[in-house]
Amino acid sequence: MKYLNNIKISFLSGAKRILLTTLSCSALVSCDNWVNDTILPSNTVEESQLGSLGMLGSIVDKNYVGGPVIAGVWRAGSSASSSLLVASGAIVDEISSTAVPNSQFYKELDDDKLSPDDLTLYSSWSAIQNYRARAEDAIALVATVKVVNPNADTDLIKNKALFNARLHAGYAWMMLADYFSVSNTQRSVYVNGALVSHSDAYGKAQKYWEDALSGASAQEQRLLHSLLAKLGIHSGNYTLASAHIDQTFQAKENFQFINTVNTASNAFFTALNVNVRDAAVDATLVSALKTTAEKARVPVVKLPKGIGL
Repeated sequence: MKYLNNIKISFLSGAKRILLTTLSCSALVSCDNWVNDTILPSNTVEESQLGSLGMLGSIVDKNYVGGPVIAGVWRAGSSASSSLLVASGAIVDEISSTAVPNSQFYKELDDDKLSPDDLTLYSSWSAIQNYRARAEDAIALVATVKVVNPNADTDLIKNKALFNARLHAGYAWMMLADYFSVSNTQRSVYVNGALVSHSDAYGKAQKYWEDALSGASAQEQRLLHSLLAKLGIHSGNYTLASAHIDQTFQAKENFQFINTVNTASNAFFTALNVNVRDAAVDATLVSALKTTAEKARVPVVKLPKGIGL
């Protein structure tokens, strides 16, 4: 190190050479001290602390507040979902190629540069796998946490942590099956070194959510029923969807999906709804719309370049 320093400063004057050499040595000393006498930040979680109840959550004003482990699962879920939203082309103005496409995935597909080891795909794949792993780790952690003096609060913390972990584990498995496949002919995904079929992945999501029902509040149960109905629709299991749809909505409630272009409702995409990310409009359809009435009846509208719905 001294040899390199001497080479670096050999062109300097004597006074500057002494000054820089001194600075270099002091920097090395400070580094050595930092390595040898490490002091962890006050907010660092040690591995030995992961088995404590506080990692799962606490009770504040009689309400459950998720701890670092559960907060980490939620954060992983938000990262995975947002990554998949962009990578999948859910921003739907890409029905034909534009100069400034919203989705990097679409751009690479259009340029014929998409490959299995593509960074866009890999980052999305990595994010969803991290989400699944953290949720399943949290489920395992709940079972291992030991409480010295169990009471109603400690039981509530464990139950709510388990509900959250199962909720997210199910959602991660559903998204894996929704978005990824080994090939066009092999509808499977690799998880923990094993090949898991889409049907088995959907089955894991269903199992996690059904297990979560027993420890859920009335509002949480309603959420789980809606997710199970959604899962049935996604997987084509309409028996599952119909079994949970009645518990999803209360009397006199209904729902609708509205897709818009700027502030105007776009009936074309609203009709496509859940499959809108896969929409492809034939150019001949657009060219066939000649009159004002035809264009009003089939409102195929494309946004300006680079602007999403």
